[in-house]
Amino acid sequence: GTVTGGCFCGKVKYEFELPTLFVGHCHCSMCRRISGAGYVSWVGVNKDQVKVLQGADEMHTFKSSPNGYRRSCKDCLSPIFCNDDTAHPEFDDINLASVHDVNKLDRRPHEHWYWTDRCVWASVNPEDGIKRLETDPKLSPGIQTGGDMAGKPSN
Repeated sequence: GTVTGGCFCGKVKYEFELPTLFVGHCHCSMCRRISGAGYVSWVGVNKDQVKVLQGADEMHTFKSSPNGYRRSCKDCLSPIFCNDDTAHPEFDDINLASVHDVNKLDRRPHEHWYWTDRCVWASVNPEDGIKRLETDPKLSPGIQTGGDMAGKPSN
């Protein structure tokens, strides 16, 4: 099946073909700060299954880490894609909130990533049955870079 999505103002529209690779919730500090939310939910889809139908030139690209970048609508600022051509060059992370009808997805969120980094002010249902994956010690809080350090090599 085909799943559609886009930004809040409608200038950017995309579609992707199922199957998805994963759906999960990211609690890392970069996702939280860039989105302004307690965590961000992502859908992983192979790049050859994703098409930007409208507004490719309406997307802003922000280099959020040395190898990673995020794409959002220039006008409404809706975050849509997160990519890392080194860590996962074969797939796009698509912001679940940008999907038009999540009931068309072939899976529900199945993991909480960077669980160790979760914020204290956003609650997560302790009975949701979704697996919690601890933060890799190499990526513990304070080591992830963003903001002033985004895209610059760490010392």
